[in-house]
Amino acid sequence: MGKLHRKVFIILLPLAAIILFLGYGYYQARQTLNIDHIKQTVQFAAVQGSKEISQTLEAGLAEFDQYDSQISGCHDDSLSIEAIIGGQPFSFDRFAMVLATDPQGNIIYEKSVNQPSQFNSTSLKLKTPFYPFDLLQQLVQVHEQQQAQQAYRQSMRSQVKQTLGTLSAQGQTDTPLARSLNLQLRHLAQVNTQSKALIAYLPAKQVEALALPFTGGTFYLSRPLTNCQGQLIGFYSVIINNQTLEKKLESIRKILEQHQLAHADISVVHNASNAPMFPLSYISLSTLRRQPLSHSPLAREAIDDLGIIVNSPINVTLQSNHSRVLTTPSALQARQFGLNLLIYIPYREMEQDHNVLFDEMAFYILLSLLMFVILSGYLAYTIVSPISYLTHQAQLLASGGDVTIKPLKRNDEIGELSLAFEKMAITIQSKQQSLTEQAHHDPLTGILNRRALLEDATSTIRANASVCMMDLDHFKQINDQFGHAAGDAVLQYFCELVKAEIRTHDIFGRIGGEEFTLVLPQTHLEQAVKLAERIREKTEQHLHTVLTSPAPFPVTVSIGVTEWRSGDFHKVLSRADQCLYQAKRAGRNQVIATTDQPSS
Repeated sequence: MGKLHRKVFIILLPLAAIILFLGYGYYQARQTLNIDHIKQTVQFAAVQGSKEISQTLEAGLAEFDQYDSQISGCHDDSLSIEAIIGGQPFSFDRFAMVLATDPQGNIIYEKSVNQPSQFNSTSLKLKTPFYPFDLLQQLVQVHEQQQAQQAYRQSMRSQVKQTLGTLSAQGQTDTPLARSLNLQLRHLAQVNTQSKALIAYLPAKQVEALALPFTGGTFYLSRPLTNCQGQLIGFYSVIINNQTLEKKLESIRKILEQHQLAHADISVVHNASNAPMFPLSYISLSTLRRQPLSHSPLAREAIDDLGIIVNSPINVTLQSNHSRVLTTPSALQARQFGLNLLIYIPYREMEQDHNVLFDEMAFYILLSLLMFVILSGYLAYTIVSPISYLTHQAQLLASGGDVTIKPLKRNDEIGELSLAFEKMAITIQSKQQSLTEQAHHDPLTGILNRRALLEDATSTIRANASVCMMDLDHFKQINDQFGHAAGDAVLQYFCELVKAEIRTHDIFGRIGGEEFTLVLPQTHLEQAVKLAERIREKTEQHLHTVLTSPAPFPVTVSIGVTEWRSGDFHKVLSRADQCLYQAKRAGRNQVIATTDQPSS
């Protein structure tokens, strides 16, 4: 791959990066949309499920009130609690067990959905009272409050009836007061005389001890039992059947399965302890205990970072004859039952959708990259290849080789470049000879430059020659007083004077600003000195005429001459330069020669 190929690839590389970036962005966006869809689905299922469970529990409360109305009347005192409780029809649709205890809370009767009952009152797990101490105390208080309210209502009815009797004796039966008292009497007759029902949580261990047909904790409702004299003879309770709730949870699971969420934990959680009433498969109990419950059904990442969790409070409307018993009653809202419907979706449930999405994204990215490779190849063929051809021809042209340009039959910038290169090559070849000539001569005077003089002297002359070093006197003053144009004219005229005195095979060149070197092949020192004197004289006589006005100083030349018999040419130049220096020191406008030779 050539440099231009690589550059085209690098130029197009951002396109590939954009393709990858857009593909990744598309994948992330779709993944976010999928997660948002899952969250919305789970939130909807949680809200709907909590409403259905709330309705089921409220129906259970109403059924408990109806059952209580059948057993709370005045019964024959000879009847036992077992006879009172067992003599009434009981539905095991919403309740799993009905039981009765003595005033100390010890179970004396039970009847469960399991027939025959597996209850064993001698079980070590149930030797203690069924009710916790604080609940037992509240049940006693409920009984005492009921008796006090009943006595108050009885007293009020007696007073109202007595007043109505007095009004009737006076013939005031249709007065506003009489009508108000009759209305008050009817209201007292309609007051619900049922005692408050206490709702409490039954832990999983007690559920297991009672041999109920389900696992996990549940709730139970309790009321006091009294005889015809209003005396407390015990308590009775009904335990909510979790199997009824399981049916509701199963309907929630079907909703999730319709949205391809087959693997999920769905349970009812007791707020006070975060204890699940139904078994869990994906979220651990330790994680659940640490998981804070939300007050609203908002789907969020679970505390274990392994799934999405949502909980929806199960709100039950409590009538005036219902109360609650909770471990921390102040931690919950007044109308909240103390339960939450919890749904947990593990992230691995979403992996299949993510894999499908990833495969889709990978397909489109690979297709785009394939198009990128094809585009790169096309550009390389249509742009890089012609440019590479022209580059090769340019390299041949630069090395001095013969260049033959084949015009490209194209009507674009590449074709124009080819035509322009062809014209350029012809122009360069035509000027190459001229440039070569200019490279060896001084552009101002037309004589050899320093490089060409050294090459010619060392390549054509080996020895038996004389060398003259010449330097124009006061040349700096000429430039300063008359200008550089006058100085250039002086240099040019001096060269003409020298060329008029030397032979065609003599080597004359400019090696500095106003310094010149003359190499005289096959010339002895005496002959060279004579030639140097002629040049000095003519310079003194004619060179000043170039100036536009008389100069306040002589326009002359100083010359140093030496003989070159053997040795290095640069050393010869050094000896000639020393002679020139002596001529300058001696007062200028002189020729100084030396015959000193270096030791061989």
